[in-house]
Amino acid sequence: MTEDDSLRRLWGETEASLEKIPLGIHPATVVEFSSHVGLGVLDVEGRHYPFHCVSITDGSREVDVGSLVCVRLVASIGGSYQANEVMKI
Repeated sequence: MTEDDSLRRLWGETEASLEKIPLGIHPATVVEFSSHVGLGVLDVEGRHYPFHCVSITDGSREVDVGSLVCVRLVASIGGSYQANEVMKI
């Protein structure tokens, strides 16, 4: 499985729940990002959430792995959650 396949898989298989994470804006770290696919993964309080490059608020569609960002978590397809409004710090 390629890194790109791994990122695509996360969209349907995340088991993260918002029950223990309050709604609102959260600090996060970019742990994976593929500019080729336009998908990435953020770590929020030890849980991983996928995001799409169009969610990056500065319009660049690019972010470096290891970057600190602020993010809003929203409901996603299949009852999981994804990161939205990815704001570079």
